[in-house]
Amino acid sequence: MYFLKCVDYICGTKLENSQLIQNIQNAHSFATAIICGTGLTYYAYYSAHAVVPFLQKLILIKCSFDLFLTTKHDIFIHRLITVSMCYFSLTHLYSVLEIVHFQSAVIISSELSSFFLEINEYLDGKSKWVYACFLSVFFYTRVYLLTTYLFFDKTHLDFLISFLDTTHLIWYNLNIYSFLCINLYWSSTLVKTFYTEIRYAFQSIHTFKNNERLLQYTYFISPIISVVTYGSSNMIFLVDIFGQIVLATNSYRYHNAVYEKLKTQKDTHVCDKSLYRLYVADILSIQLRTFLVVFVNLLQIENVRMGSVAIYYVATVHLIVLYFFYEFIFDLNDGNRVILHNGEKTVSEYLMHLPVFQAILIGFFHNNDSVAGNHVVISGILITIILMVQPFYELNHFFLHIILLYQTYAISACNASLLM
Repeated sequence: MYFLKCVDYICGTKLENSQLIQNIQNAHSFATAIICGTGLTYYAYYSAHAVVPFLQKLILIKCSFDLFLTTKHDIFIHRLITVSMCYFSLTHLYSVLEIVHFQSAVIISSELSSFFLEINEYLDGKSKWVYACFLSVFFYTRVYLLTTYLFFDKTHLDFLISFLDTTHLIWYNLNIYSFLCINLYWSSTLVKTFYTEIRYAFQSIHTFKNNERLLQYTYFISPIISVVTYGSSNMIFLVDIFGQIVLATNSYRYHNAVYEKLKTQKDTHVCDKSLYRLYVADILSIQLRTFLVVFVNLLQIENVRMGSVAIYYVATVHLIVLYFFYEFIFDLNDGNRVILHNGEKTVSEYLMHLPVFQAILIGFFHNNDSVAGNHVVISGILITIILMVQPFYELNHFFLHIILLYQTYAISACNASLLM
């Protein structure tokens, strides 16, 4: 990433961010996309498995070369991940390539969106049709195909678990999850770009007041999702449902109160007399709901002593978080700080999400369904990204609740796999 900077410093050149370097990058990216598209077409028609390793080697060379030219952090990380993935596939999966050839082709297909991106570069981004093609191919290959065939294909996942030893399986998972993370991050930035126009066209809808109107009701869907997902398994899942009902009720009361406030004012302090108790109840309900879903999961550990230790550990984390929340809320109540409802989030507020990610980790590592485990991880990635990028502006919190509903399904599926 700093290679060109070093060259410029030593040689007195000005290569970093120069048009020459950009043209070189665009040219080899464009050429790689064309060759990959041609190769995948040939592979699809003739089932020519030998094409796959050739394309992987091509991408390996292209990304290795690009590591020395790019100055963008996200591009550098993507190239590094891709190099590691290609090297792993060529050295550890080459002997069984025909078994995983389709999944390898899916990863290679992610290069195809670069074709339209580079064309639009030469057109100075003026063609909306080319940009629409780029978006379509990007989301289809890098999100839909990637998740469908590498994360939700149980046959593929079971094969990898049986074929790879623990060390190589960890290496593979780090590669593929990192690759998904960077692509989902780019997806969110793209969503933010074209969502700006939607927001501009429907300004009357994109208000914090409407956001609160929607938030009143979203969590009522959560227990319904869980009941359907759990099915007729062990009735212990009702403990989880209880926590969700408590959260749905208190979430409605809090967001309804905020909605009423925003009818007459632009913003409100979270420790306003009419909101204070409801805000605390909402936060405590989140902690209760998160603890109970993990409690149901950990009760299924066969070793009772180990299960008890795990439950005590989880409870301790919740107590630590609640202690920090206790300090935070008293600072607010004493007037030492003022937190606007729609203002910047504080470290203490982000800390409230820690038990959610703890639940995600437990759901991923303790389940009998690898697909459900992947759903849990992807929900965690999406939660993190939507908090960081905030692609939906005033309605971002509403879409965060939608992702949390997806997480409800994912972790309920993990628990259901243990209860069967």
